[in-house]
Amino acid sequence: MGLFSSSISNEERDRIRRACTQKATALVQCEKINGVAACVRLSSDYDYCRASRVNACAANADAFEKCTRRVVQHTGAPEDVPTCEKELKAMRKCLRGRGA
Repeated sequence: MGLFSSSISNEERDRIRRACTQKATALVQCEKINGVAACVRLSSDYDYCRASRVNACAANADAFEKCTRRVVQHTGAPEDVPTCEKELKAMRKCLRGRGA
């Protein structure tokens, strides 16, 4: 890996794969049984698992986690619940950019 390389090493990729295996398996099975649309939350949970283990994406993962905590703790009107779409999109963009 070069000095200015933005991709992760094979060792890092293997470490991430091992750490997130359960989430990946649950996502695959959910999509087979229920379809992709029904497994959106599992998909974002799997992406969070991967992003939280890529140093360059850790800040995006933290922002997504903080947003999801706000969703869980939300006590206001239902239409005011945060969607976390902006944070999720940034996290996924970071993962794509790193080849994770």
